[in-house]
Amino acid sequence: MIQKWLTILMTMLIFISCANESKTTGEVVEADSNGTQYKDTLINGFIPEMQVNSVELLNALSIEKLNQPIVVKSESKGGIFPYVTFVNASKTEILKLIFHHGSGENEFSEMELSSNPNGQEGILLEDIDHFQSGKGIRLGMTKAEVEKILGKANMPSPNKLRYRIVDVDLSDSDFLKKYNLPMYYIDAEFKDGILVGYKFGFDYP
Repeated sequence: MIQKWLTILMTMLIFISCANESKTTGEVVEADSNGTQYKDTLINGFIPEMQVNSVELLNALSIEKLNQPIVVKSESKGGIFPYVTFVNASKTEILKLIFHHGSGENEFSEMELSSNPNGQEGILLEDIDHFQSGKGIRLGMTKAEVEKILGKANMPSPNKLRYRIVDVDLSDSDFLKKYNLPMYYIDAEFKDGILVGYKFGFDYP
């Protein structure tokens, strides 16, 4: 009889242990340029992207350091949010910073990298030859190269790698809790296996 109860008790302990393990699937991840580390329990080993060159999400000071007049356009193409467009020295690449309503001045919540085949105008950053993310991702990289940096996507498709962290009640993700925002994403878009678009940031709640 005692042995039977011991067997039941051991089974329950193993079940509880496995349940806890399945919830806490994350590793310590570096989330910003200051080297601050967070433990995120939603995507194992996923490292959120926070900047392009010296420009960082939700960091007004990083915008001011560009020493450029910032002209915010009324709304993003196909969207509802104001935005600012930058171009690199050769005007072959575009960096779009998207502003969410309710954010502070020059605090941008999303960034988007794309090529500029039609010569779209934007604020010229003469000292930047190519835009590069904080994790070293640039347009023209292969899908394999991007996945090696970011890890396995939790929403993959043939021409896209999509990463999502969602924690609506901010109970599991230390990273989202820091910014008091419930959703973060990265979308990497490919054509013929080459990166042609890279967008990341916080979804509007």
